[in-house]
Amino acid sequence: MGKIFYYNWRWTLHSSPEEVWPLASDTHNFNQVTGLPRVKFEERPQPDGSIRRFASGRLYGFMPIQWEEFMFEWVKPLRFGVYRIYNPPFPMKSLRTLTHLHERPDQSTEIHYEVWAEARGLPGLFAVPFGVGLRSRLLFGKAFRQMDHYLQGIKAHPFETPIITPTEAGKRRLEELLGDLRRSKPTMLVDKLAEHLQNSPVEALTRMRPYAFADQWGISRSDVLALFLQAASIGLLDLSWDILCPECRGAKAKTYTLASLPETVHCPSCNIDYTSEFDQSVEATFSLNQQIAEVNRDDFCIGGPHTTPHVLMQQLLQPNETRTTTLPLKSGYYRLRAPRLGGEKIRVPAAILTPLPGQPWLTASQQYSTSQLAVQLTPDNLSISVERVADGKLEMTVENLTDHQQMLLLEDGTWSNQIATAADVTTLQAFRELFSTEALRPGYTVSIQSLVLLFTDIKGSTTLYQQIGDASAFGRVIDHFAILRDIISQRRGGVVKTIGDSVMAVFRDPGEAMHACLEILDQIALFNERRQEAPLILKMGLHQGACIAVNLNERLDYFGSTVNIAARLEGQSKGGDIVTTHMLMDDPGVQDILLDYGVNIEQFTAELRGFGEHKLYRVCR
Repeated sequence: MGKIFYYNWRWTLHSSPEEVWPLASDTHNFNQVTGLPRVKFEERPQPDGSIRRFASGRLYGFMPIQWEEFMFEWVKPLRFGVYRIYNPPFPMKSLRTLTHLHERPDQSTEIHYEVWAEARGLPGLFAVPFGVGLRSRLLFGKAFRQMDHYLQGIKAHPFETPIITPTEAGKRRLEELLGDLRRSKPTMLVDKLAEHLQNSPVEALTRMRPYAFADQWGISRSDVLALFLQAASIGLLDLSWDILCPECRGAKAKTYTLASLPETVHCPSCNIDYTSEFDQSVEATFSLNQQIAEVNRDDFCIGGPHTTPHVLMQQLLQPNETRTTTLPLKSGYYRLRAPRLGGEKIRVPAAILTPLPGQPWLTASQQYSTSQLAVQLTPDNLSISVERVADGKLEMTVENLTDHQQMLLLEDGTWSNQIATAADVTTLQAFRELFSTEALRPGYTVSIQSLVLLFTDIKGSTTLYQQIGDASAFGRVIDHFAILRDIISQRRGGVVKTIGDSVMAVFRDPGEAMHACLEILDQIALFNERRQEAPLILKMGLHQGACIAVNLNERLDYFGSTVNIAARLEGQSKGGDIVTTHMLMDDPGVQDILLDYGVNIEQFTAELRGFGEHKLYRVCR
C-alpha cells in the first residue's frame, strides 16, 4: 500500500445547506471548474444487477488518466462522497472524498471536505501534495465561493464555466431569429429567452426544459412552452424527445421526431429495459440550434447526486453490515429500493412509480409520531418496520442480512412536475399548427394514461343548410370552427380533426377542458345574437381516461375506449349543453370552474352503445 495523504478542508458559506446542496452536489460542473478532465464513461452491467463504471480522459490535456469509479453515496442535503481506483502509471492509486454540509446556528453552511489520496510510488509522493493538497484546495475554495456569491446575488452564474461564443455568422443568425420571434411573441418573454441564450454556458443551452424556465421566470407554463415551440419552428431552437428511465429518471435515449421513437430503451445505469410512456416518460426538451453555435455537452461526471435529484439517500452496505443514518424528511411519499436485490422481478419496472415486490413505500407526515425506521435486506426481500413516520429528522437503521454488497436508495415518490411530456406538447394547438408533420411512425402506438377528449357537433345542421342555403351555412360552420379553435388553443388544448361540422379536440387538464367548453357555449351564444336567423346549437361530450396515440393519415390521432365514450357522450347532448362523466365531475379543478360559472347540473343515466349503462351529468349555462 502506498502512502495515504489525508486532507481536511473547511469553508463557510452564507447560504443554508438546502440552498447550497444543488450546487455543491453538481459534480459535473464542479469537476469542470476545478480542473478535472473531460471524461468518457463506460458502464458495464454485472450478473448480480450492479453496474461497474470506468472512466478515461486526459488530465491537463496531455496526461492519460483511467479509473474505476464506485457508486456515489449521499444523504441529502448533509453529505456525499465517492471512491476511485486509478490505473497505472497514474501517480495516484486511489482517491476517496467526502463532503459534509453542516448547518451553523445562523443557518449558514460550513463545508467540511475530506480527502484520502493514496500515492503510487515515488512520483505520487510529489504529485499528490501538489495536485491534491495545494492545487485542488485552491480551486475547490474558489468554486465554493463562486456558488456562495451566486446564491447571495453577487454573481450571475454559480459556476465559472465558459459562456457561449457563436461565430459572427452565428451571432447574426441569432439576432435575426430573435427579431422574428419578437414579431409573434410578447417582447418581455423573448427578452428573457434572449438573455439566457446570449449569456449562458454551453451546458445550460442543452436539454432546456420550458416548465423549469416558466417557474424560474414566474410566467405561465403554457406561454413559455408556446414560446419554445415557436422558437423551434423558426430554427432558433431544436426540439427533441427524451425517453426517461423510470428508475434513475435520466434521459437514456433521444430522438428528433416522434416517428423515430424507439419501442424499447435500455438504461445502462440501471441495467433495465423499458418502454415509452407518452404522458410521463417522453419529454420535450430544447437546445440552441447548432447553426448558431455548437452546444455539445461534455461529461465531467455522470454519477453524482445531481444526476438523480429525486434520490434523497444512496448508501452502499457491505455483507452483514448494520448502519444507522439520520436524515431530514419532508412530508410526502417515498420509495425504498435495492436494485441488486431479488433478481429480475425487482430490477425490471412495470411502469413509472409502479409498486413492485421488495420496494416498500413510506409516508412522512406531521400527523405521525414515529421518528425511527428499521430496514432489513434479506436475500429475497426488502422490508421496513413501519410505513408511516413523522416528518422532520428520521433515524433509519439498515441491516444488510445478505452475503453480497447491497445498494439502498430512498427516493422521492413523486414524478417531476417540470417535465413537458409528449402528451402535454402534442395536445397543444400551437404544436399541431407549427409541427403538423410530426406523427408516430405508421403502425406504432403509444399509451397515454390520462387525456381529456372533447367531441362537438352542430345540432340540426341539415336543417341549417336548408334554411339559409349552402354557402351561408358553410360560412357559419367555418366561423364556428374558428371560435372553437381559438378557445381550445387558449385553454391549452388542440383540435385533432374536424369531420363535417364536428370537432374532436384533446386537453391534458380537465379544468381547462371544462373551462373551454363553457367559454365555447358563451361565445356561440354571442355569435347567434349577431345572426338572429337559424342559430347554431352546439352539442358537446367530454370524457377523461386512458387512450393510445397513433398515426392516422400522417397526423397524430387518438384511439381507445375513452375516445369512443367521449363520442357517445356528444350523442347524449340535447344541444347548448355539455354531457360528461364522473371522471370529469370529480376533478377539483372542474368543480372550481363549475362553481365560478354557477351552472345547472343534471344527473341522469343513459345506455352508451357498446359500453352499457352509465351515470352521466348534463352541464348547462
